[in-house]
Amino acid sequence: PAAAHSPNSDEEIEDEVDSDNPSPIQECFLVKINRTLH
Repeated sequence: PAAAHSPNSDEEIEDEVDSDNPSPIQECFLVKINRTLH
């Protein structure tokens, strides 16, 4: 989870891809969070 928010933690490529298209893994993660909150 920390790596997703930290560009330096992981690769810069992941950060670029995240800017243009959010990875499906992140989408699933956000969906899970939303379901948990609601």
